Amino acid sequence: DPTTVRALDRVSAGAAQMVLVSIPDEFAPDQQRAQELLSTQMACLHILRQRRQPSKQVGARERDVHVVVTAPFIPPVEVLHGACFSPRNDFAIRLLALSALHPGIARVYQELLHSSSGSELYIRGIEAWPWLHGLNFWEAGKYFDNAVVLGWFEGDGESSKICLHPPRDHVIRAGVRLILLAQDSSIKCSRRDLRPRTVAAAPTTNDMTEASQPRVRTSWTRGRKVLV
Repeated sequence: DPTTVRALDRVSAGAAQMVLVSIPDEFAPDQQRAQELLSTQMACLHILRQRRQPSKQVGARERDVHVVVTAPFIPPVEVLHGACFSPRNDFAIRLLALSALHPGIARVYQELLHSSSGSELYIRGIEAWPWLHGLNFWEAGKYFDNAVVLGWFEGDGESSKICLHPPRDHVIRAGVRLILLAQDSSIKCSRRDLRPRTVAAAPTTNDMTEASQPRVRTSWTRGRKVLV
């Protein structure tokens, strides 16, 4: 029961650095009841935080306890008690949950979705680079100097298909548009493979010495021992 201090204390909610409070959609018709549920949960978290982390506050600073509330309605500010509110959205909930499990992934999404700086996603038709026709996905990625091939986009409208991280042996067909991650729109695709060439190591002194030494093999011919 997430509305009791004892139940939340069993899962160490008071010691958590990030807490996600999600109000189910079934409470959407009765907002008063939903606000009471949210107020009870926030009060329980406040009590547990004072017990386990008395020097911290609920807020958005780096050392604060980060509490994010998702609900099918917009709660009053006094109910949040310093928590951050996020509108009800499946993508936002998944992103918040992933950020709690893997703190670094939030920076990755910020880099991808922030349009004014950092790397961005671009879609380019394969017609601009006809030498990529017939190559598989793994080979095509080695022809780009300043971009990373993430997948492909094919078709239009309801019949369109998007594939991210396809199999390495997936062959690029005509009419396919590539999804690329690049710093800017000046994407360069070389006509040759840009992967580093491996140079055979020169033989060591020991190898040359061993190779230069004659090998001695003995054999018997009509009762006589012969060196070969």
